[in-house]
Amino acid sequence: MNPGIEVSITDIQVEGKNDQQITVGDSVTVRGTWDASAAQPQPGDEFTIGFPDVLELQNNPHIELVGEDGTIWGICDLAAASNLMTCVLTDAVTDRPAEVMGDFFVYTTAVEYTTSDDVEFVVNGETALQVPLPGGGGIGDGKDLGEATKSGVLTPDKQAVRWTIDIPGADLAALDENDSGSVVLSDTLSENMTLCTDGRLNAKLLSGRPGDLGEVPGGVTVTQPGAGDPVSIAIDNNGPFASDKLYRVEYTSCTTSGEVDLPTEDGKQAVYDNSVTIGDKTVGAEGVEQDWRPSTAPSKSGSLVKGKRYMEAAWTIMVPGTFIAASADHTVTVEETLGDGHAVCTDGLDRMDIRQSDYLPGQDGDAPSRPVVTDKFTIDSAALEGDTDFTVTFTPKDIDAFDADQYYYLSFRTCLTGDEVPDSSDVFTNKAVVNGTEVTASVRGPQFTGGKSGALNTTEKDVAGKTQPAGTTIDWSLEIPGYDLEDLAEPAVITDTFSETMTVCEAGADLKANLNLKVVARDFLGDSDVAAERDLTDAATVTRTDDGIEFTLPKQDGDYGRETRYYIDYTLCTTSGGLDERGTEYGNTVRYAGQELSSSVRQTWGGGGTGEGVARGSFSLLKKIDSFSEEFPEDTGFTVLVEEFAPGTDPETDAPDSSYTVEVKADGTPVSGVNARGTGWQIRLTETDLPTVDGVYFEQGKFLPAEDVTLNADRTQALVKITPKSNVEVELVNKAVLGSATITKTVINDEGAVLTGNEAFVIQAEISNGDDDDAGTELREFTLKDGQHYELSDLPIGAELTFTEVRPVDTDLVTWSEPVIVPSTLTIGADAAANTVAVTNEARVTQGTFELSKKLTGREASNAAVPPSFDVIATWSDADGGEQSKTLALPADGTAVPFGENLPGGTKVTLTETVPADGNGLAWGEPAFSGDVTIGDDGTAVVTIGKNPGTVEVTNFVDKNDGTLRVLKQIEGEAADNVGEDAEFTVEASWQDGVNYETTTLTVTKGVATPLGVELPVGTVVTFTETGRPDVAGVEWGTITWGTDPSGESWLRPSGDGAVTGIVSDDPTEGRLITLTNEALWKFGSVEFTKYVLDGEDPIPATEADLPEGAEFQIRIDGVDPALPAGTEFPAVGDTVTLNAENGFSWNSGDVLPRDTVVTFSEVEAKPLPGMDWARPYYWVAEDAGDAEYRNTVGIVPGDSAVVEIRNRPIPTTDVDIDKVVTGPKGAQVSGDDSTTFQVTATWTDVDDESRSCVLDVEPGASATPTAQCDAAVVDGRVQFPLDTEISFVETGAHTDVTNVKWGDVQWSAENGDADVVGIDDEPTGAVVTFTGDANEPVVLGLENKTSSNGMIIIPIPIPLPPWGGSVMPPGPGTEWPTPPSPGEPGEPGQPGEPGSPEQPGSNEPGSNEPGTPGRPGTSEQQDSTGHNGAPGKPAPAKPDQSSSLPVTGADVIWLSGISLALVAGGTWLMLRYRRRLHGEE
Repeated sequence: MNPGIEVSITDIQVEGKNDQQITVGDSVTVRGTWDASAAQPQPGDEFTIGFPDVLELQNNPHIELVGEDGTIWGICDLAAASNLMTCVLTDAVTDRPAEVMGDFFVYTTAVEYTTSDDVEFVVNGETALQVPLPGGGGIGDGKDLGEATKSGVLTPDKQAVRWTIDIPGADLAALDENDSGSVVLSDTLSENMTLCTDGRLNAKLLSGRPGDLGEVPGGVTVTQPGAGDPVSIAIDNNGPFASDKLYRVEYTSCTTSGEVDLPTEDGKQAVYDNSVTIGDKTVGAEGVEQDWRPSTAPSKSGSLVKGKRYMEAAWTIMVPGTFIAASADHTVTVEETLGDGHAVCTDGLDRMDIRQSDYLPGQDGDAPSRPVVTDKFTIDSAALEGDTDFTVTFTPKDIDAFDADQYYYLSFRTCLTGDEVPDSSDVFTNKAVVNGTEVTASVRGPQFTGGKSGALNTTEKDVAGKTQPAGTTIDWSLEIPGYDLEDLAEPAVITDTFSETMTVCEAGADLKANLNLKVVARDFLGDSDVAAERDLTDAATVTRTDDGIEFTLPKQDGDYGRETRYYIDYTLCTTSGGLDERGTEYGNTVRYAGQELSSSVRQTWGGGGTGEGVARGSFSLLKKIDSFSEEFPEDTGFTVLVEEFAPGTDPETDAPDSSYTVEVKADGTPVSGVNARGTGWQIRLTETDLPTVDGVYFEQGKFLPAEDVTLNADRTQALVKITPKSNVEVELVNKAVLGSATITKTVINDEGAVLTGNEAFVIQAEISNGDDDDAGTELREFTLKDGQHYELSDLPIGAELTFTEVRPVDTDLVTWSEPVIVPSTLTIGADAAANTVAVTNEARVTQGTFELSKKLTGREASNAAVPPSFDVIATWSDADGGEQSKTLALPADGTAVPFGENLPGGTKVTLTETVPADGNGLAWGEPAFSGDVTIGDDGTAVVTIGKNPGTVEVTNFVDKNDGTLRVLKQIEGEAADNVGEDAEFTVEASWQDGVNYETTTLTVTKGVATPLGVELPVGTVVTFTETGRPDVAGVEWGTITWGTDPSGESWLRPSGDGAVTGIVSDDPTEGRLITLTNEALWKFGSVEFTKYVLDGEDPIPATEADLPEGAEFQIRIDGVDPALPAGTEFPAVGDTVTLNAENGFSWNSGDVLPRDTVVTFSEVEAKPLPGMDWARPYYWVAEDAGDAEYRNTVGIVPGDSAVVEIRNRPIPTTDVDIDKVVTGPKGAQVSGDDSTTFQVTATWTDVDDESRSCVLDVEPGASATPTAQCDAAVVDGRVQFPLDTEISFVETGAHTDVTNVKWGDVQWSAENGDADVVGIDDEPTGAVVTFTGDANEPVVLGLENKTSSNGMIIIPIPIPLPPWGGSVMPPGPGTEWPTPPSPGEPGEPGQPGEPGSPEQPGSNEPGSNEPGTPGRPGTSEQQDSTGHNGAPGKPAPAKPDQSSSLPVTGADVIWLSGISLALVAGGTWLMLRYRRRLHGEE
């Protein structure tokens, strides 16, 4: 907006009629002038005129301000929606910036009534102009208020009347002596009416001009003391009454009877009267008559059913309930006689139903509903398909409940007997006799009519690939029913005759293209299921005639039938080729098959203006945004210091003759100097005071080289040589940059906790982008190991980051303290070095304990001789190897007793119970330990200290010491509680009886003493053998122990194979209770990883996916909790397993994993293959200890296999090369120089909705080489880009030692293979390429650079080269040489082309696995991971491996000699490592 441009409105007149008062609806001409002489006009300067609401701009997109020589000085957009005219000055003011001025006129429409003499225009949003209206002022609406009137309308339910009283404002004002807007009127109702009291009164006051009334809230109160009393109407207008307005009072009165006042038997009708007194006038209403009475006789109606393509007729017979009630037995007999052309349908009368309804609508006016009541009637009918005569009888099932005060509707359908859809000449009749009363109805077939319409295009229109200006084209649509063409034997010819104002557009050589012709055939009812739309454009023909065109519709079998309609759409141009005068009419007449259709449209646009000016010289400064800049508002203002130097002065040493500042915006609007200067003047431009924009900071701007512009060394100043009558073009480039922060991780381990070195810590950064609640927050998550650092990039300046750490899971060996984060909250500033955060974790040795409790079983468990407590001795070794012990007294009542010691995780505590000796008539079994214990080979119970408090239960069996031999079954160990009391074991006892050997088999169960059942003599040698153990899910059996004396020595001795032998004692109370104890252990489980490939949303096994040869996937073990026992053959944390064709893309660990072990896993980034890359993986845990779901952890089930499906989505790719050609005066020299290299940056969004980029080095005559900044798939040194994806290729760098080279045009093309190449607006070195061929089908892109003597395209190298000579743009701010980190620091890479040294992986058993063997775990080098519960629609986020060695993946990628190491050391390789990040995650 240039506020210095002066605008005046000089005249307002009715179009074509001067000095006449305007009436609403008139077209009104508004004229004015504009003057920018003193406004220092610049191209893009604008002025606005806001039109008054009463005058609305007409639909005319723009007018031009044209000088006498045809120069366009400005373009004015007319926005009808905002009623605003915006005029923008063109480049003409650059050449002739002095005395710029002109006039304009536009057409408006008067849309509102007003009594004002003037209307107000608003110039440039702030200056109000009062302009008089013609003809004495005001805008009339052509309406007369007239005299006061009153009328009434009967409501639909016939029980009330809605009254309307219209009163001119002058009548009310005469009664309102105080101008308060309040008067009271008296109204008289006839005796048969009273004010409604059921909420229907609804009194309203409305006011305004006739036809445009608006309600006055609370404006009237209508009351009546009692029936027959006068009605009081109290009006409160909330202000004085206006004499030019109409006031309307509405209210409702109800019948005094409260019912419908039916006409009397002699036909006399009820009449409702009303009159109101207004001052000395009485205004009456014409009486409202009530003549409705219920129908007493049947009637009939019908219609053809469109949904059945007019081949069925729906008939309805209305029978009053009173008619039914008056019939014998309430039975109604309907005798139907159908006329020609229709009969009963194939389903007979199965669709017949009966509905009922009230006589009248309810108070709300809605039509009465018609619910189906068929089930309340008995219906008899014997109609068959094809019948034209049939009888139907129906009788209410419950006569007592029958409601005679209702209408009943009998409905049925008949089917047309003809083969084609009927037309309007076909009439189908139906006669019925209902209990002797005849009723008839008929229906007629549909009409088939054509249509024609046209519309003047108010916006630009593309015709045959060329853009036609708004207002110069007319779209026509023609609809032809096939019915009109049925009698034609030859193809139909449609002749279109134009008016002289219209012709065919001359855009190209193809007539159809010049018409934008579209011909289609559709089903006549638009039902695509019956007949799909057919495009007949190619099959139709069109020819020119002297005064129009002729279309010929193709004719095939089945065409030209009444069930088809043809649609022809085409575009014509104005004969003048431009915008015609206002009022020009465009018409045409179409003739075909005896039919004629005509229509026309009118040009209603109009308006125009003039402009003029004289020349001077200055500069034109344009702000450009760096192609790598962050986004910022285009209206951001940048301040530039302008210093003007007169001829003969030296800008290096002399002071400027004039200095001032200008503000330039990045919206494409140039800014010029204030003063007109002549030959010899110089102007120096310097950007100062960079703007402040939320979220970014700006690097110092750089001027671009241009003709007559000299730049200083760092391009921060531009010296412009002035040429009179022109503005020297200068471009200033700015780059907005986001901030970053560095986070370092430190682990303190002063206590010597057992660490693997692979502990990973998940850190979350919550990013708040402002105080505004609507700004929202972003959460990024990343993983660090001890000694690593991570850089959070793309952070808005001023954003507040709050850091938290997901506390690591404590293990049985390590307990983690709360993390210390300094600072925990960080505000991002422009200085990246100051944005640092330290996260420290302390590892401590896990301390744990346990508790014990006593359980007594057996018949004598409650015997008074049972001691109140039992001693258990706990022994262990301390940290120094010293033996420690402690005696715990366990109450017999089962009360748990804490161990009372906190010991380091992994400490093993041995438990021994002192069992009472047999005596007091009691026999004691061997104790059984269960819970968090293991049983040694010697039967001892051992508790291993862990992070969770353990629980141990000691079970003692107490029985009578009755001298009989009994076998007691005890179960102990970690899985003891999983063995039920119904689990059966078998024991065989054998002994020698004289010369014979006797054997007996016992079945024993848990906690039960089973008698031997045989009295063995003293001295008998008896052998006991456990011969059978039950199968228990998830349980395997461990050690077996036999005992006879828990307080002494057992008389049974092992005799091999788990059997025991002993001699029966002569003491019947000694050792006769034999305890057989089994250790119950949890079985080990396994985990299985299987590869699946997504086909759409369906996962299929990789073995069925026809993957290319060499397809291979690595699954990394990221964690095992708790740590596995030594010697377990399972991959160490950080190791991988391979899924490939050799192992069927599946790997199973075998049953080596303890119950409830949780394995955390992830897939290393899948290796790309020729023609195929991979999207993020998804992890579906199909079977494990939990529910089937997407996650990256799996819980082990004892004795079973946990199954994980690793799902991947393939991305088809193709090999892409770039053929670089340099042409022009220096082309051969540049191409032949060994130093010449170009850089191309490709950017795109991948299938995971992530931004991707790849920087390639391109040399003439050589293949393109990916640099370290390539985020694409690379196979054998070749870049693979995704198919069917829009990829922007931009030449972003160029270097050559050849001197004095200027670059001209850059052209992209597809030389070989399938690809679509489209240029990029405002990016002269780029193109958008979509590869459209098959996967792995190579594509070669052509890239031509033209050298020129005056080329102006700037191609800077984005990664700086060494400071050699030649034609290279110097680096921008901040592009200094990267400094490699010191050896051993986090982030140190290996050498390009070879992997760095891998970290020492965490190990369950070092060296226990062979790396690299298919199906076996491998090492952790060269691997990325993903780490969360990925699921469809929520891909697994990247979990970058930030070890001190960053691998080089893909082929040997070498950038320019000597630079590659610096780039990799500087961290550029990280882009490849982290390319699959989720939005908002690092």
